[in-house]
Amino acid sequence: MSEPITMGGARIPRLSARGVLWALAAVTLATAPGVRAAAAPPAAGLPLRIERSLPIAVPGRPTALAIAPDGGRAYLGVGDTLAAFSTADVSAAGTLPLGGEAVGLQIAPDGRQAYVALAKPARVLAVGLAPLGVQARWKLPAAASGLSLDPDEGLLFVASAATHRLFALDAATGRLRATIALADPPGQMAANGYGSLFVAQAAQGRIAVIDTHTLRLAGTLPLEGCVQPSGLALDPVGRRLFVHCASGAVLVVDTDVGFTFERLPAAGGAMTGLFVHAPLPGWKGAALFVGSAGTLDAVRMLAFIRYVDGGHRTLDRPVAASAYDAVHRRLWIASPPEKGASAGRWTWIGAQAPALEGETP
Repeated sequence: MSEPITMGGARIPRLSARGVLWALAAVTLATAPGVRAAAAPPAAGLPLRIERSLPIAVPGRPTALAIAPDGGRAYLGVGDTLAAFSTADVSAAGTLPLGGEAVGLQIAPDGRQAYVALAKPARVLAVGLAPLGVQARWKLPAAASGLSLDPDEGLLFVASAATHRLFALDAATGRLRATIALADPPGQMAANGYGSLFVAQAAQGRIAVIDTHTLRLAGTLPLEGCVQPSGLALDPVGRRLFVHCASGAVLVVDTDVGFTFERLPAAGGAMTGLFVHAPLPGWKGAALFVGSAGTLDAVRMLAFIRYVDGGHRTLDRPVAASAYDAVHRRLWIASPPEKGASAGRWTWIGAQAPALEGETP
């Protein structure tokens, strides 16, 4: 990829020959007569069940959640603490005082280190996971509101909604590499690992595209008919960006050309998203969107150029944080404490065994 080009109002990197072929195939098939009409009807329900529901063993309100790459530990920002839990039985496996509330949590691909963004004080902490311990504290120019790790570039992107800026930090040293100004407060972020960071801009219904090589704003992806885009899910293999709109839709965007080629139904409201491979038998992949009010929507991948409504279900409690365990094919939900309670509750959602006897389904 070299200099950016402009298409549909967005400046995006030039495509390689392979990228051009993929893009042309996607656009041709997506716009061919009958393609949309052949899509499956809306799914009646998401074929995932609540496997277990258990109390969180550490008191406080959950704010950020991540699962270790090997599936052995879940790490939860709860109150002003980072807590580790066994993924086998959710028993507490250690706690670490953070000195502030976590607003973002990312784990390095090797599973040895995590990064925690704090709003107050404005910091990013580099945390060793075996054992739990703070290795470095890096100051930020302003309070953080979100965190994204691009391991391919060795960068941490910290969102600051209050100042409409992104801070790019070296993931090894914490050195501030760049400050990127945006027109709107940044929302959820997703890095594709080969040159682009996508940032939801709910206020004006668009996606900001950051060039992760130059650390500059490359342009925006327009989203026609999408009110307040919030949740993002990215398939870096198929090069697809799934955008959840608070108005009640999910758009599937070809990131090579910035073209929205599919629009699927979804619940309304703000959501966070993630993309997972093979979450269910027969599913190639899925974009999952979780709403704080307790909703779960899915887009099912049939092929790189065809997606259908994967279903919807309502959970029985609100959601404070969520993450996917790819090893055990399980979505983890952390709910805030109910009225009068000191601790929240875990919910496991997947296609495995049902709840154990004596547990709340």
